[in-house]
Amino acid sequence: MRKLFIAAMAATMVACAPSGYEISGVVTNPEAVKSGEVYLVRQKDGEALDTASLVDGKFTFKGAQEAPEKVMIIAARSRVPVILENGKIEVKIDNANMRGGDTYAKGTKLNDAVYEQNQIMNEASKAVAAKYQEINAMEDKVAAQAAFAAFQDSVSETVGAKFKALYMANADNMVGADVFNAYTQFVSPAEVEEAVKTLPESLKAYPSVQKQIAAIAAIAATAEGKMFTDFTIEDGGVNGEKVSFSDYVGKGKYVLVDFFASWCGPCKAEIPNIIEIYKEHAGDKFDVLGVAVWDKVDATKKAVESEGIIWPVIYNCQSIPTDIYGIKGIPQIMLIGPDGTIVARNLRGDAMKAKVKEVLSK
Repeated sequence: MRKLFIAAMAATMVACAPSGYEISGVVTNPEAVKSGEVYLVRQKDGEALDTASLVDGKFTFKGAQEAPEKVMIIAARSRVPVILENGKIEVKIDNANMRGGDTYAKGTKLNDAVYEQNQIMNEASKAVAAKYQEINAMEDKVAAQAAFAAFQDSVSETVGAKFKALYMANADNMVGADVFNAYTQFVSPAEVEEAVKTLPESLKAYPSVQKQIAAIAAIAATAEGKMFTDFTIEDGGVNGEKVSFSDYVGKGKYVLVDFFASWCGPCKAEIPNIIEIYKEHAGDKFDVLGVAVWDKVDATKKAVESEGIIWPVIYNCQSIPTDIYGIKGIPQIMLIGPDGTIVARNLRGDAMKAKVKEVLSK
């Protein structure tokens, strides 16, 4: 009897599983959607999957999905990412707010997980913005900067903890992989490395997670105290000639290496600091090297001229060095010793100036 009961329950559960999807959406400021149509588009290739008419600010999509898939719902210039999966999905597109406003998709397991991830980020962003306004009024700017940095660290710790719980709760699906990747942006490389040890195999199978794991291995292989890893760019010279990293580092000098791009605002903000260091210390014991990543050669050359970069630059590196050194964001400024040992990574501002002075004073 007990076996019959369990079998009946299982059959009921299968029968109750949604056989298709129904997306019920609303668009604020629908008059801005001149075409009167809303589009369902696959994210990975931009293929249009369906079109719905916008009636009184509302629209509906119906269909069936064999496996969950990432799509976008587009209304004029506004869009919302959706996980297309069977079930009832509720969508709101805040077309009156170009920054997205109250735009969301929820109602099914995966969309609810994405919604939770976005809520965590929105709450953190609001807290940081409010704190910035608070400390911006402080007269002691040094103390203000220190207070803001401490607050950001606290927020990152909180977000990291929430993201970890969320990706573990979604270890069997694509959202779990996305949340894990977001988690790595809020914790230290050591914490990421530790998290990977307990990461479910189901998550490790996702290509995006495998990329993160590879980046962790790259960071470990190029950590402080390790020897630099060489790379060669066939057309990396200023005149398009072949250039290697080892042409500049490990040659008996300390070398401050700036991985940068012309479009990167924080990179440009550090250039005056590097110029100051270069003018003070360049010589027999010290030099600077720029490594242009994720950028077009012409754009890099224009930035070299406009920003007053006076040290050698390896052009057109793209993702070759960033993959080798596990660099996720720029600027990444590191100091390499005379023998090619990596002395320090993640240098910025005054800390960078102090580190250069420290090693050169020995």
